[in-house]
Amino acid sequence: MTDIAALEWSQMIQNKPKLRTYVQFKTSMIVSDYVKNSTNRYKRSILAKFRSGILQLHIESGRYSNTKVEERLCELCNLNEVEDEFHFLCKCPYLTNCREEL
Repeated sequence: MTDIAALEWSQMIQNKPKLRTYVQFKTSMIVSDYVKNSTNRYKRSILAKFRSGILQLHIESGRYSNTKVEERLCELCNLNEVEDEFHFLCKCPYLTNCREEL
């Protein structure tokens, strides 16, 4: 029964464009360590939003204004790139100091 549920879960998340980042990190149905080990509820919430694709980045907020994906650009920098999770976490020059601190 568990194997069937895991297979159904895996197939379901692969077919959801909104979960584009989630599927890169989540490979099984087990509870992630950051949920079990984090005592800071705010940080745990932000990380969960990031991983599940609901953090208020333009890739997400643009869905509600019917903005084309390629027009959902980062307003914090001048790279003219879509503000998605990868840009936010790894590339945006505005956030370089934050990345270095972490």
